[in-house]
Amino acid sequence: MKDGSVVDRQRINCVSDGERGKIGDKGNNGCIQRVWQTFIEGQVYRNDTKAEETETDGLNYLDFVAVPDSSMTSGWKVYQCVTTHTSGKQAELSDTKLWKELSINAQSAFFTFLIAKNANVQILSSAQLTITGEDGKAVAGLGNTDIPLWVGSKEPSKSPFYVTREGELHATGAVIQGDINARKGKIGPFSIGEDGIYVGDYSKWWSSEKTNFAYLNSSSLLLEQQVGYFSAGDIAHMMIGLGRGSDPTSKDESDAYCASAMYIYRKMNAFSDTYRPAVQIISDNVVNRDIALHIQGGLRVTGGIIEYGRYMEYNREGDTNVFDLSFGTTFYINNKSSDKIMFFYPKLSDVRKQLGIKDTNQAFCVPITVVVDKNSNTIVLASQCKARTPVSEEEGGKIMGVGVIASSVTFNKERWEYQRRNDENSRSKIYMQGGVVGRFALCYNPSSGYYCELLSSF
Repeated sequence: MKDGSVVDRQRINCVSDGERGKIGDKGNNGCIQRVWQTFIEGQVYRNDTKAEETETDGLNYLDFVAVPDSSMTSGWKVYQCVTTHTSGKQAELSDTKLWKELSINAQSAFFTFLIAKNANVQILSSAQLTITGEDGKAVAGLGNTDIPLWVGSKEPSKSPFYVTREGELHATGAVIQGDINARKGKIGPFSIGEDGIYVGDYSKWWSSEKTNFAYLNSSSLLLEQQVGYFSAGDIAHMMIGLGRGSDPTSKDESDAYCASAMYIYRKMNAFSDTYRPAVQIISDNVVNRDIALHIQGGLRVTGGIIEYGRYMEYNREGDTNVFDLSFGTTFYINNKSSDKIMFFYPKLSDVRKQLGIKDTNQAFCVPITVVVDKNSNTIVLASQCKARTPVSEEEGGKIMGVGVIASSVTFNKERWEYQRRNDENSRSKIYMQGGVVGRFALCYNPSSGYYCELLSSF
């Protein structure tokens, strides 16, 4: 061919009459790559890339060691074994006769785990996935086992959080925001039922059988405890009910659900204090007020009502000399000063506060008793209208009820009688010597206003 034109053609015959060549020898097996996440002293690390089959029993290995290193972009340094040897200390990784540092990007495709900085997701087998932290320790996992999901330990069954194959959740410590719907199971010692949570057999509440249980539902709280020796509850027994059906004595009544809002029963066995109360309500206010219980409605008592009384001792100017109904309605007075000290019943606005009355049209009548100690100097019970800084008559009221001796004639016979008049008594200042007892009533209604009625004095 010359200048793009064919100038000549020639035919050459090729004839082969030789024999077929021999098949070459079998080459060495390829290497199985092994990746070690932890450098192990005394481990035989292998590089069988140039080994003969007779030297390795037909299985060739090429070992790599991956070492966490935060200075690396990938978070790891990877070393390839250069020659088969038994390892010493980890420092030997810097010995180029034994190890060669590789580019992680070049070799990671051959590894049996995926490498990324600050994370290590390792496939331990074809059916399990383990997630490890920066220190190489397992922190979570997934697997085709009885516990397919776990967090917090390398051993699934010892993890603080794991889920069984059946979907049962086990957790140590939980912060849950949102709805929790549970129809069965346990919360501490409490079992979860259809209607509430309970410990023990709460159906015994409406029977005479004594037992131990606690039951809480959406409308009531029932609690029973007993201590027995020869029989249940023969030493001590307690029942407390709040809410619907709380009174076990009303079981067969049609209105049992609304019979009582609270029920308390106590059988005590205490030799050290035989007067120990079944219920204690303690008001420990910072300021000088002491209302512990407010009852709107009647108080029916089988047994006595024991009142301490309010002891008021006056020694010097500035000591308390105004009655406060929150401490009781019996006032025991002891004037230890040399003067005739004035004591005052409370003004109208204070009585309302102490009684819990907010309606200014609400009428009331509160009996009080004033007992002057037998060794007391004379006191003067007075309206606060007579105080050094007086209040209005509407607020302080007057002391009413004057007793007089009057005569009457019946069948030509003269008789002397004690009569009461609706007049102010002693200008609302009553002198009471040691040993004197006075009975009064603090009264109010919108038409008559506020006043203190003297009932008796002796």
